[in-house]
Amino acid sequence: GDEAPLPRATFMQLELVGAGWSEMRVETRDALLEYELRNYQTITKGVTIPVNSLSHRRNQLQLVVKSLEPSSRWGGAVIGNGDVAVDVVAAPDPAEPPVVLQLSPSQPSKGSTTATLQPNEYLDAVLYVTADVLQAHAVLLVEASGADADVYVSWHANVAGQARATLCDWWDDRLGGAQVRIDTDSLAARAAALGVEVGGSLELVLAAQNAAEQPDTVTLSVRLEASGAAHVLGGATDGTAGDVDGAALCDFCGARVPAASLALHAARCERVHSKCAACGEVTGVGAAAAKHARTAHQEQECIWACGLRGEAAPLRQHAMESCPYRLVKCRYCLLQLEAERVGEHQGECGARTQECERCGLPVLRRQYATHSCAAEAPTDMDERADDSPPTTAA
Repeated sequence: GDEAPLPRATFMQLELVGAGWSEMRVETRDALLEYELRNYQTITKGVTIPVNSLSHRRNQLQLVVKSLEPSSRWGGAVIGNGDVAVDVVAAPDPAEPPVVLQLSPSQPSKGSTTATLQPNEYLDAVLYVTADVLQAHAVLLVEASGADADVYVSWHANVAGQARATLCDWWDDRLGGAQVRIDTDSLAARAAALGVEVGGSLELVLAAQNAAEQPDTVTLSVRLEASGAAHVLGGATDGTAGDVDGAALCDFCGARVPAASLALHAARCERVHSKCAACGEVTGVGAAAAKHARTAHQEQECIWACGLRGEAAPLRQHAMESCPYRLVKCRYCLLQLEAERVGEHQGECGARTQECERCGLPVLRRQYATHSCAAEAPTDMDERADDSPPTTAA
């Protein structure tokens, strides 16, 4: 006889194969499911769905249908135009989740984590910068200690692998221990630009790399310091040197030192420091100068595998701002796609309807910000539509 009609599924469990699911934001996960399942009216247990929207040359993702309830005797069911509860489980991810570090003005040196790393291995952490830290008018110090430890700090979520050293906003990769200094007032301005309310927090992605040629114990730590504290060469990476009374500027290294000590400083400075002929950066001599030449000027390939090669600084700018294969956010659903595809996706995504949370009417996503109800009471969709330029992620 005729095959019985397929039942309509009310529950579906999917397994996501590939790295990164556990680090995705909830709204990104929801957008991924909505986007990838939109063209499926029926589905069968065991089917593998390529996650083309989030897959990339360096990370291919797949969704595997593990169970459907109810389903036919051969495991099929209808899922289109229906209310289906979806549970996603991640396949085992070999990567350890990053350590979460915390600090506050009352406990300014609380956060640290230590690990023994192999050469070129990374120690990862996440720092949630809370409102009281943003309002502290202090300097946030991110430090990596070890025989030769580098430190990288980024705004971008899901930064992993080689991307740590490329998609970063602050870094210190000079020989020896490393230190990044970030003014909390600049963080507060960034928080305002991102629409983070008082009581909210910003998320910074931290990484320390063992750049030595042998295993080493590396400590990654964060602390707060009074914003007026002076520092010398080897510490600052954001140009926020504190004022020193009666200070003079060293002609060779650019450090501010007490005027009375300038002659002594200058006599020693050129013996212990060297100036790169290519970029003018002042480093140590010997191994320190060799490391600078290797990390800053040795030819590298774009991490997005577009084929472009170049030195670190221009390649970093290319990877973050202009590579057609970099990942950027859709302004409507927050899904991350390759830059060359995001325009087409946003055209389609903005033409989809979103139910107004106040009046219940369907509204085009691209018109949600100007919808009368939304204009009276801004919602999450307003914030997405008015979001800052898309950010990259790895």
